[in-house]
Amino acid sequence: MRELWRRDPSVVALWPVGVRKDLRHALVEEDLRKIDRFTARYRVAYADWPIEPFDPFFNANAPDDLAQAEAIAARD
Repeated sequence: MRELWRRDPSVVALWPVGVRKDLRHALVEEDLRKIDRFTARYRVAYADWPIEPFDPFFNANAPDDLAQAEAIAARD
């Protein structure tokens, strides 16, 4: 079974273009920097992504991660 995120990964999202003005206002006028505070203003839907054979949102931050990313990229 997939490990659940500790926090909502809303930055990996499909955002409707219609919220762009609201987002700009939140960032510029309200100095809002927490994504969960912004998304709390809207209805959200969640999608479960399969992580086998690899996590499509794999994040390479260290040399070992880079080696793993290269192995994933080399797959057929």
